[in-house]
Amino acid sequence: MDSPLTTMDAMVNAIAAAIRPLLTTSYAFFGHSMGAVVAYEVIRTLRASGAAWPTHLFVSASGAPHVPDPDRHHLLRDDELIAVLRKEKWIPEELLDNRDYMEMLLPVIRADATVCETYCHQRGTPLECPITAFIGTRDGKVDADDIRAWKSYTNKVFREVTVDGAHDLIRTATNDIAAVVAAALATAR
Repeated sequence: MDSPLTTMDAMVNAIAAAIRPLLTTSYAFFGHSMGAVVAYEVIRTLRASGAAWPTHLFVSASGAPHVPDPDRHHLLRDDELIAVLRKEKWIPEELLDNRDYMEMLLPVIRADATVCETYCHQRGTPLECPITAFIGTRDGKVDADDIRAWKSYTNKVFREVTVDGAHDLIRTATNDIAAVVAAALATAR
């Protein structure tokens, strides 16, 4: 197994290289939590290589790229990291209690945390595509001002959508989110 990527640049470059040949028609990105900033940076990387603008960027449960991640989970000992995962309910209890599974998963979780927690945004020109930002009514990790800050990252329409849910709103409000995404993409045609 390859080592997990631990920098935003490495992750973004790998994703952009993998999907660049597939961009033969219009496309949009949806990024949740860490994936929101990753999607934003992939768009910037693709544009720098001559790709067309996406029709839309959808982000959820993520502050704008310039908002630093206050966590330092990547520096925690394994037992401390597992305690955080248990508290946040990001992984089912039965998996957290499975030593072999966690031995395999912790390096990936730590690498993702390293990407998020060490990322430093470099300002550039705003995107030339609309951005829709979703926030959960009970998201204890991201606040509404950090979601609204995405507005400065586009020269097109910005829309904030609040859905019932916590930070895992992508899992708990899937139908509501999918309806908004489908409607936005239908009007982009």
